[in-house]
Amino acid sequence: MSFMDYLDANGNVHPVSALSLVVLSAKNSNQVRTARIEAINAGLSHADFTQSMTGDTFVEQMDRTRALREENLDYWGVTIFGPKEVVDPITRKFSLWRI
Repeated sequence: MSFMDYLDANGNVHPVSALSLVVLSAKNSNQVRTARIEAINAGLSHADFTQSMTGDTFVEQMDRTRALREENLDYWGVTIFGPKEVVDPITRKFSLWRI
């Protein structure tokens, strides 16, 4: 992963990916879970985000996540990093995210 620093008028740094990123939308939490598992099985770098990682302090978020079994996590997102030919089969059922 590579980042470029965008600066605002106050001199604050806003790191932005220097690589093109495609943002896709899953149908539900289970589709995100499946993509995460497939990324792990393919040995790809990834990061996931679950409902338990929101609100309160990061310590409370970590405690809340630790108290849940994986099958009870409500996945909100996953980032997957790797070669296109490996990532595409994992994300082929996702649709392009539109605002």
